[in-house]
Amino acid sequence: MKEHEIVVGIDFGTTYSGVSWAIRSQDDYPNPIRVITNWPHPGRPNATNDKVPSVISYKNGIPSQWGYMAERLDDSCHWFKLRLDKPKNIEEPKHFKIRPRGLKKTAQDMAADYLRMIWEYTKSDISEQLGNIEWGRTHALKVILTVPAVWSATAKSRTLEAARIAGLPANIVLVPEPEAAALAILRDKDRMEETQKLDDVFVICDAGGGTVDLITYKVKRLNPLQVGETAEGDGDFCGSVYLDEEFERHIAEIVQNYEKIQESQRRKMLEDFEYSIKRNFTLNSAQSYVVDLKGAADNLVKGVEGGSILLKPDTICAIFNKIYERIARLVDKQMEQSIFLVGGFGDNYFLFDRLVECYSDSGIIILQADNGWSSVCRGATMWGLENKTGRTVTSRIARVSYGVSEDNFKMHWLQKKVTPTFQGHFSHADEP
Repeated sequence: MKEHEIVVGIDFGTTYSGVSWAIRSQDDYPNPIRVITNWPHPGRPNATNDKVPSVISYKNGIPSQWGYMAERLDDSCHWFKLRLDKPKNIEEPKHFKIRPRGLKKTAQDMAADYLRMIWEYTKSDISEQLGNIEWGRTHALKVILTVPAVWSATAKSRTLEAARIAGLPANIVLVPEPEAAALAILRDKDRMEETQKLDDVFVICDAGGGTVDLITYKVKRLNPLQVGETAEGDGDFCGSVYLDEEFERHIAEIVQNYEKIQESQRRKMLEDFEYSIKRNFTLNSAQSYVVDLKGAADNLVKGVEGGSILLKPDTICAIFNKIYERIARLVDKQMEQSIFLVGGFGDNYFLFDRLVECYSDSGIIILQADNGWSSVCRGATMWGLENKTGRTVTSRIARVSYGVSEDNFKMHWLQKKVTPTFQGHFSHADEP
């Protein structure tokens, strides 16, 4: 038995992914959790970011660039994570390609290639932090890979298969994203003691790039802190990418022949929206914003002039509200005493303001988690560090039931069984 174990938490996201890791010794005393922030970046070599874009590009069918290095390439692949679930009610994104024309790669292929890049970089980070020792000989490995709470068993199976193809270690567990985020919040004891008491019920709202997931917990014990799930987790495909879709839909309505404008110019406009408007606009914003779109024909009535588009506050508010309404319907179903916002979209000012406006009269506390963007990957590492006898989350609501017919059961035991070498499993498989 190896003396130490390295626990790696991977938040494989729709638009961005994050990784953190920590070392656990046999005495179960963990070292501090390290969040990887030094992702390769072509324009800012010394930049630090809690996450890296979930983007990959290919050259002659072989993975070429990934993350920030591939973000602005015309032949890059985006959004492949959500296609693992293939939800029927999702529109194909207009401004991001799933795959370039002619690339014969499935969503699972792209996920596997991307996870391989993430994993190789993670191993190099571990080697660098441990002084390039041969840690593979002295340390066991455990990976906690997060998935949306609403994902089907098929999507989870595809994720595990992609992880296997990517070369991740055999000891891997899938954990719901909001549960991982909950651990990161629950470990903030000072804040929890200020807001939660025994038998209090609260909601974790993980608003990410593709999905918004919610799980409701009840405080069952204060010291040590233990919680149990009180309602089945819920969610929908209404993350921040869909806000981009609503914005682009509005632009297409006021700009003539929008689809004929160069893709590079449309993408630059979307970057203006991302960094200038989406991350700064609040419910009480009174100023107008301008985005540039070279090639757009003038339309003075609609505010389009000289390749620039004027966006008034009420227009931006209407765009945000279309996505907020979908999130509010999810929150209404699990509304309790307090709501913790986590995830990249959970940091959004407008989303926070609207929830406060909507629920404050009901006595519901709305909180934005500290370092919410990295909460899922940090919580995933915490999940892997916890002892089975000392879990913070002690009970869950079953999502599905399984049954096997008697004839199939008999046939299963008559067939020759092969022991798999890849031991990945879902979090509930070894939980009470």
